[in-house]
Amino acid sequence: MMRRFASLPLLVVALWLGLSAAARADGAVVQGQVVNGTAGTAPSLSGLQVRLYLFSGNTLKETRRVNTDAQGAYRFEGVPTGSAWAGIVSVEYAGVEYEGEPLDLSSGTDFASDVTIYETTTDDTALKVDRSHLIVEMGAGQLEVTELVVLNNTGDRTYIGSTEVVPNRRATARVPLPPGASDVSFSSEDLANAMVRTGEGFVDTRPIIPGQQQYVLSYALPCEGSTYNLTKPIAYPTAAIDVLVDAPGAEVSAPNLERLGVRQAE
Repeated sequence: MMRRFASLPLLVVALWLGLSAAARADGAVVQGQVVNGTAGTAPSLSGLQVRLYLFSGNTLKETRRVNTDAQGAYRFEGVPTGSAWAGIVSVEYAGVEYEGEPLDLSSGTDFASDVTIYETTTDDTALKVDRSHLIVEMGAGQLEVTELVVLNNTGDRTYIGSTEVVPNRRATARVPLPPGASDVSFSSEDLANAMVRTGEGFVDTRPIIPGQQQYVLSYALPCEGSTYNLTKPIAYPTAAIDVLVDAPGAEVSAPNLERLGVRQAE
């Protein structure tokens, strides 16, 4: 009897190990093309290092590297797949890291991820603000503001800035604040770490790749009386600014103001 029961845990362990091994397969292929998205340029795409970051859940498990061929193509073989596996393809070019779309490796055997790279520029004239949203709430002796800025690099070059604001980091996109703003916080730790305080507000220190990116931040403005003049500095040409005021009975006036009525906030 003792032998019979002693063998049971061994059987359970063996089955569990077998299931764990079956959850991962190593026969998939990830391949794609590196493309230069800057018009009028024809740099060599040969020999660029391509990295494949492999994640299981939120944990980075492995980083693989290959070089592109003469046409900028790359190929990874023996890539693991299975439940919770994912990957990101990355290429560093001219000091800037570019990524492909995230790969869901939970099922399948053949995956494609192209990566677009760009030449760089120190000219910020292609930066525009598609929309700026301000949500204003009344606090105790202050206005509490949440701001969402949708910045768009409308050009075909990555903006890298020209002025070093901290060692080895250049100022890129500017995010100005109203005078007197305090208690500033950002929506993520990565964004907060990239921002540097200036006299006008903050500047990003990351390269600004063509396309849209968002800045979400909150801050407080002192407000002791019944009237407050909110001055919103604008760093780039801005298509529209939305101001949502969460204060019953409050009146808002501004030049060229278009009233949009009452909206339900969630």
